[in-house]
Amino acid sequence: IGCIIFFCVHLFLENQVNENAIMVMEKLIHGTTATDTIDHETNGGAGGGEILSTTGMFVQSPYIQSQLAVAHYNLRDFDEAQRHFIALSERDSLRLDQMDIYSNILYVKEDRVSLSQLAHRAVKIDKYRPETCCIVGNYYSLKAQHEKAVQYFQRALKLDRSYLSAWTLMGHEYVEMKNTAAAIEAYRRAVDINERDYRAWYGLGQTYEILNMLFYALFYFNKVSFFTFFYWVGVHFLEL
Repeated sequence: IGCIIFFCVHLFLENQVNENAIMVMEKLIHGTTATDTIDHETNGGAGGGEILSTTGMFVQSPYIQSQLAVAHYNLRDFDEAQRHFIALSERDSLRLDQMDIYSNILYVKEDRVSLSQLAHRAVKIDKYRPETCCIVGNYYSLKAQHEKAVQYFQRALKLDRSYLSAWTLMGHEYVEMKNTAAAIEAYRRAVDINERDYRAWYGLGQTYEILNMLFYALFYFNKVSFFTFFYWVGVHFLEL
């Protein structure tokens, strides 16, 4: 039964239904009936019987905390996401999983000191992990060393060609370098891997806008609107 709960969390996050993922995970942590929520959300409130009741058994779960951090990051609640990532780092100082997402938060917040510390720690732990390469790439990007940032994103892709974040972040760097052809290629690779990656769709729209190809830009911005609309429909449908 627990596997079903975790699958639902994964499904919510994969489809950007982040509020529902957070709701389920908070109930798992704080010890209420998690599957009553899933039952209610997926059956329109119809009674389906209690499947699983928890008493906070997942309060110490690093997996749950990491997924909470990702969900808050997706909602652009960077302060709450950072709180979870800091707690994860304190619990496991050798952790690299999802730390590339943490580096995105530090980049957005322009926290160069914390990002530098994270990059040095990641390199010390394992410099051959794709996450490490993305963290270092973000560090150089924040320093406006875009060519060096691209080198590290390319290094991440040599380690894992399906690494979505590296394609999207490399597209951003090429935009900064005014290499629009390379940016378009990077963003297209990202949406080929995951067509729900609205950041890559937005990057394509932005790049075509720079090229003054406004009909193309509008097409890709509409893609962003479509996935945003799908997300809100999913949220409200599950709340019925």
